[in-house]
Amino acid sequence: MKIKICISIVSLLILLSGLNVYAENSMFEGDISLTGKAVNVSGNEAKFDEYRDIRDGGVFSKIRLQYDAGDYFMEFKASNMFYDTEKYQLDGGMWGKFKYNLFYDEIIHNFTFDARTFYTGVGTDSLTFSGTRIGAGQPVTTDPATWTTSFDYSFQRRQYGGGFKLEMLKPLYLDFSVFREERDGVVPVAAARGTSPGNGMVELPAPVDYTTDSFKAEIGYATRAVFASLAYFYSKFDNDNENLYFRFPNTATGGATDPDIFTLPPDNKYYKLAFKGKTKLPFNSSLNVNAGYSRTKDSVDLLTYMLAGSTNATRTNITGLTDTTFDGKIDTTNVAVLLTSNPVAFLDGKVYYKYYDKDNNSDEITGTGAGGEGTYTNALLEYKKNAFGGEVGIKLPAKITVIPYYRYMKTDRERRDIPETTDNIYGVDVKWAGLDFLTAKAGYERLDRTADWHTKFEDNNEGPYGIPFDGAPQTRDIFKASLEIYPLENLSIGLGYKHKKSDYDDTTFGLLEEKSDEFNFNADYTIGKLMTLSGFFDYEFFKQVQASNPSASTTDTLGWNLKQKDKTYDYGIASDIYIVPNRLTLRAQYDKVRANGNADFTYFATAFPASTPAGFYNNDNVDIDNWDDYRKESVMVKAIFSASKSLDLAVGYAYEKFKYSDAQVDGYNYFPQANSFLTGAYSAPSYQANIVFVAVAYKF
Repeated sequence: MKIKICISIVSLLILLSGLNVYAENSMFEGDISLTGKAVNVSGNEAKFDEYRDIRDGGVFSKIRLQYDAGDYFMEFKASNMFYDTEKYQLDGGMWGKFKYNLFYDEIIHNFTFDARTFYTGVGTDSLTFSGTRIGAGQPVTTDPATWTTSFDYSFQRRQYGGGFKLEMLKPLYLDFSVFREERDGVVPVAAARGTSPGNGMVELPAPVDYTTDSFKAEIGYATRAVFASLAYFYSKFDNDNENLYFRFPNTATGGATDPDIFTLPPDNKYYKLAFKGKTKLPFNSSLNVNAGYSRTKDSVDLLTYMLAGSTNATRTNITGLTDTTFDGKIDTTNVAVLLTSNPVAFLDGKVYYKYYDKDNNSDEITGTGAGGEGTYTNALLEYKKNAFGGEVGIKLPAKITVIPYYRYMKTDRERRDIPETTDNIYGVDVKWAGLDFLTAKAGYERLDRTADWHTKFEDNNEGPYGIPFDGAPQTRDIFKASLEIYPLENLSIGLGYKHKKSDYDDTTFGLLEEKSDEFNFNADYTIGKLMTLSGFFDYEFFKQVQASNPSASTTDTLGWNLKQKDKTYDYGIASDIYIVPNRLTLRAQYDKVRANGNADFTYFATAFPASTPAGFYNNDNVDIDNWDDYRKESVMVKAIFSASKSLDLAVGYAYEKFKYSDAQVDGYNYFPQANSFLTGAYSAPSYQANIVFVAVAYKF
């Protein structure tokens, strides 16, 4: 693929050069830059290169070529050629006649380098190991140094396609595009051994080999007074590995569960038919309509067994299946109507209505597990949303603008626990620009959500454990304020504050409260022709409260309360110093972000700490101080020399440091408990890196 792209680039350059020579009134211009980087990374290289490809250094390129010959135009862009983050874009056409585009885009997502496993066959749909099971001899041991398979958790995404738009039939137009996305690599998944934590789990390297093909066609009619379009979109997703076959470490060769199966994303198809329209109305008004219908389909062969909850869990067959193939089909319908109006200079407004219907027509399949595990039927989620609202913008004297608004939404679900919720949202935004050097804004919003929810079902007197927060009754208040200050012509200052609090008053166990406070500050200052300074500071505090009710579960006799808190700081400063104006510039910047989280647990058992939640834990040591704690620091210094109007040279240095601490990864153990095995995914993510770079840019 990379060789083909290189040949295409060379051919395009020859074509553009020829057109430039023979065409009259033509213009050919562009710019090319090359950046050489020397990189030294200590620590986790995968985290440093999570979405980039510079760990080994090299020369990185950026090209822009533009050709214009009257009615005809063409532009080509490329960056990071021949690396795992390369991009190419070609646009062209004739003004008012047609347009076309071609593109190719790569990006990599690295998770962990040099992960380890005792399995062979990593990257395929079959993971195996030879010999007997763990506990009965080799080769599976709890010492990862003896695991001979080393691999990277990473996948590559490639997107390419093109489009063509015909405009010469005005006011009609036609627009077509095709698109393919390919993903390949290895990602971590986890499989549990039965239903009890004591049975163990194993982390598995799952193959990624996805292809998505898409097609879009649109026909439209566009004038200044009326716009209408009808579009069709089709997408097909193919996964070459819909099942991952493996053997649990504590399963004997040829046993009842050898091999086991971990299901991966199935093939599916999706299409959508959409309409968009807009028309102008009297009183400086317009009516917008957006409507669509879509369908998603797939078909999957079902497993006909389940795992019983014992130390060496074995398969138990599911009997009486009404079907061994699950056919999924989800239909969605959406309609949105928006009316905007500005009848007089001091008054404008809009009203809208939205309808969304997710209709789940998938199979409902019933089966019974052997050994008294009970009868199972898959529940189908479907829902409808009806929403309407409006706002009015009122311009008052003294440059004051007031915008009151109201929104209503009702959600009806085919769910037994929360079949219905109703949202009422109302608020007001105020803006004052009465001073030339200051603009002030403030706003308040209130959400009142009511819900029809059930803790007991009529047919069996059973119900859910808690109220799911996505539909639980709540009240939410949001207040925000900001100032934009321009005390001097060359100085600007911005201040902002936002407070948000949600209370789940009807919830006794589950999510009870969420609260956040955000503050931000930024400033820009220009000191004549000497330098520019800019800086910012952002702070956020987040708090969440959850609880468990001991009387609501037979498995939890203690009851607990959790207060989770997170504080995040982000600040930075940057400066351009014009040592020799228009010739030599020194650029420097510094940025640091820091997050500090903790989880405060409290158990409420009467006999506590005699009745401890687990082993040695008590209310003095059960808290988690390192809950998603991290720091990231970066420094960059760069000198830019403009040798001429066409040539720029630069040299610089960059430093990055990332330190992560979390109870889940600190003291990482490949063998966390009996019968459980990990592979190193996401372990030890901290790193620090030094980067030296030299760049040259040429414009023509």
